Amino acid sequence: MGEAVLLRLLQSILLHHLVALATTGTLPDHEEDEEASHLCGHTVCKVVGHVIWENKTLNQNRKGCLVWVPCPHSHQMGVPCDKLIWVCPHTPPCIKAIPGTTEQEVRGDFHKWFHPFVPSPSVADVY
Repeated sequence: MGEAVLLRLLQSILLHHLVALATTGTLPDHEEDEEASHLCGHTVCKVVGHVIWENKTLNQNRKGCLVWVPCPHSHQMGVPCDKLIWVCPHTPPCIKAIPGTTEQEVRGDFHKWFHPFVPSPSVADVY
């Protein structure tokens, strides 16, 4: 590995650790094998609030999380519905952008985008 590549890798790791520190206010617990975990799933993300400390197993379990899915009404019953169903089982929850919105818009009016609490369907029920 070239020296420049190694330096960029170390800078990226340090930056992600600083973002996780800013988000959580703590350092990683090395006894728990904690690492920087991207709630949004984007490994290059450096947004405070998107990167936390999490043990390796929990971090890996987030991979492939759908977070939300389109409402099944429009698929199963032909009823137009532009709301979403929350399906993320993680705590804290994963982050997935809704196209055409900002994170602040969604957090500010969650029920504009999502159905009120309903039992979360399985992925098989939705697709």
